[in-house]
Amino acid sequence: MATTKRIPTADEQAQREARTSQLLAQLEAGVEAIQTGDDFRRYLRFAARFHRYSYNNVLLILAQRPEVTRVAGYRAWQRLGRQVRKGERAIYVFAPRPYLVQPENDNGDEETRAGLAFRSVPVWDVSQTGGDPLPSLDVPALTGDHGQAVYAALVAYAERAGLTVTNHDPDTEGDDTHSSYHGYYSPRRKLIFVQRAAPAQMVKTLIHELGHVLDPELLATPRAEHETVAEATAFVVAAHVGIDTGSYSFPYIAAWAGREEGASVIKTVMGRVQGIAHRIIAGIEDAGDAGADEPPPAAAALRVGARLAA
Repeated sequence: MATTKRIPTADEQAQREARTSQLLAQLEAGVEAIQTGDDFRRYLRFAARFHRYSYNNVLLILAQRPEVTRVAGYRAWQRLGRQVRKGERAIYVFAPRPYLVQPENDNGDEETRAGLAFRSVPVWDVSQTGGDPLPSLDVPALTGDHGQAVYAALVAYAERAGLTVTNHDPDTEGDDTHSSYHGYYSPRRKLIFVQRAAPAQMVKTLIHELGHVLDPELLATPRAEHETVAEATAFVVAAHVGIDTGSYSFPYIAAWAGREEGASVIKTVMGRVQGIAHRIIAGIEDAGDAGADEPPPAAAALRVGARLAA
């Protein structure tokens, strides 16, 4: 039987806009509070000491030690107050080594030319070292039980958009316990992976990834910006259905914004966040009153359950 889609009234739309603006202001204040603290500045100084590896070097590192978290050279670890433990096997990466050559030209004059070679150098993961504790920015996973019906509604919304939502990470041969991500969106596969966790965390992760899917500037903006868009969207939509993600969203955005002022980044993307959040909220509402956290319809429950059990 065909159903009629309910269109919000002008007053309801205005109330939703006002609520979204209020939530974004709350998010902005929370991120700014983290970024102005001494602990955050210390964390940034620490993070700046780590080299950014090329894609090929990342693959090399993961092939040798898949569980790595922080990688640095021997002397770099010493400068951070840590020492590589005796007997630990190094991870090898390629480092550029520029050089100059001075061949003679046809006139017998020497011309200086720059060249570039690569050599393998050893690095070690933090788990292979001991010493001073490292500064960190804690982004704790959410633990609330609320959200099972919301998750089902979000899965249905994603499926209507032609996406597959799975709880098995294809990049780890389906074993999500080995995944280092709470979730990710793969445009090539039209797939969203959500790691199994507490319902509140899974809801937040799925909204975040849908935020990437719906972001019109995803491919045209720096990663820090589109991660801010996705997480701000997750904060707004989750709040709409009664899930507070502030303990996760505030430090997550603060870390991605890095040396940028998190509050200014949020102001820059506010319009995008509002548009994306309202589309997802409308999608949830189309699936029924998902915010009441009742058991989802049988068909949706079977689809979600099959993925969880597979």
